[in-house]
Order: sequence, then structure tokens, then C-alpha cells
Amino acid sequence: MARPPPDVGQINNAVVLAGGPVIHETNTDEFWSNFEVNTRGPYLLTKAFIAQLPTPETRATIATLSSFSAYQVYPFMAGYSISKLAAWSLAANVAVAYPNVTSAVVHPGLVGTRLVQPAFRRFDLDSPELVGSVLVWIAADPERSHFLSGRMISANWDVEGLLARKEEILGSNKLQLELVGPFGKEQFEGKT
Repeated sequence: MARPPPDVGQINNAVVLAGGPVIHETNTDEFWSNFEVNTRGPYLLTKAFIAQLPTPETRATIATLSSFSAYQVYPFMAGYSISKLAAWSLAANVAVAYPNVTSAVVHPGLVGTRLVQPAFRRFDLDSPELVGSVLVWIAADPERSHFLSGRMISANWDVEGLLARKEEILGSNKLQLELVGPFGKEQFEGKT
């Protein structure tokens, strides 16, 4: 009996925060550099990683580091925020297109790097070890972490607490990127 191919994994962890402070004052090249690193980088790595899987059934894990800025609005760092949102959407698309791949997004919290903006320094309470342990869990336990595929979690979430809420997360579509509200023309039909 042939042995299944080993599980493989990848972590997308490159970042730049450039441009600002607000849209009309940004340098276009600096603004766009956010997308070159924060969106195009994970795209190129993910594309190459998936293309090199030994078989289409090979279980794999891709963890993409993101930011709370992907789902918050910070006008003084718009290029960064929008590029991180695009990377999250990329990971969600991978999760749907490749059911054998656990494609999770991890918000690392505020870890004291040079990218942490002065306004956020007082909240800088997380550690690289904390982020690393969450990433290792996702990669090392693909059976239990697969329910996070296409979702974003904070690295400071207790893994056992996360697992205890698995059914709630899946049943209520929590931790997913979604637009809420009516968006079609149907909302205006029948109104004068």
C-alpha cells in the first residue's frame, strides 16, 4: 500500500507599510509598494507552492500573516490596510479553490517591530513567541485547524478556546471576510 505524501506547509510573512499620511498626500509609488509586498508577494509564493504540491490531494497548510488593519479603517495607512485586506481575500479564495489546503490568516497582534505606529505602541503587548506558537499549531495539526481555512484569527486567541468554539465558528460563519448589508438594486425596488 502506497504511503500518502507528507503534509507540507508555507508561511507568508513579508510586510511593508509605506505611504501616507492620507490618500491625497501619498506618493503613488510608495502607496503601490504595499501591494507589491503585502499582496503580490503572498500571491506569487502561494501560486508557486500550490503548483509544486506532489499531488492535487496532498494536504498542505498556508498561513498568511495579516493585520487588524485589514478589517479596520485607518486613513493614515490606507495602502497597507487595503493590501492586507486583499491578501486576506486571496487566502479565502485559496481555501475554496483547494479543499486540501488549509489556508488560514493570522493577525499577529501588536508585536514590537519598527512597523508599529507610535499611536499603537501602548498596545504593544504581544510576543513573537505567541505568534509562532499559533502558526506552529496551524501547520502541525492540519486535521484540527482545517476549520480555520479561509478565516482570520488573532494569534493571541487561546487554541483550546478556539477549538471549543469550532461548531459556533462554522455554524455562524464567524472569522470570515464578508460584506454585510443589501447591495443590489433590489433594495430600492418598489420605493419612490
